Amino acid sequence: MTSENMMRTFVALAPPKDVLEKIIALQTRLKKKIPHGIRWVHPDGIHLTLKFLGDIFPSHRDSIASLLSLVVSSHSCFPLSVGRIGVFPGIARPRVMWVGIGGQTRLLAALQQHIEEALESVGFPKETRPFHAHLTLGRIRNPGSFPNLGSIIAQEQNFDAGTFNAQKLLFIQSNLTPTGAIYTCLASFPLSAKPLSDR
Repeated sequence: MTSENMMRTFVALAPPKDVLEKIIALQTRLKKKIPHGIRWVHPDGIHLTLKFLGDIFPSHRDSIASLLSLVVSSHSCFPLSVGRIGVFPGIARPRVMWVGIGGQTRLLAALQQHIEEALESVGFPKETRPFHAHLTLGRIRNPGSFPNLGSIIAQEQNFDAGTFNAQKLLFIQSNLTPTGAIYTCLASFPLSAKPLSDR
């Protein structure tokens, strides 16, 4: 099977419409302050990625979906907050601009770790980098071209997109095209409806 037949996939949570609208408004403000040099993420591509699987065979899609369904069966929904802007790896050489995730991050990390372990058991390499929950706003083409980026971020230090309940896990295909990625939800898996408090 050729690479063209493969499916580029990942597992994620998606912010609801009201939260996404506030993030889009933030992007719009930032674009006016930084008109060049950042490849901004399209609203359709703003996801809280929990696991990037990379290319998979289409024949493996159903078995992965079954595994993810089993994972979420032991997790209840939980509240998350969206706010605070930052960059990876740091302000000296920024590559990625993001919005942070707060709230019940311990429960989020437990879900992410469970996904990692389940997929590792069927051959997907475990991510070695620490998990940092975030929503990517844009990717910086030339890290040295924004000496005032720190002050721009400071102007938005009180950004708050609100809270939402993480209610379903998404298994997503990303089809890369010359005009950008096209995202297709292959399957969704609802978490238990009753939120858990942090214990």
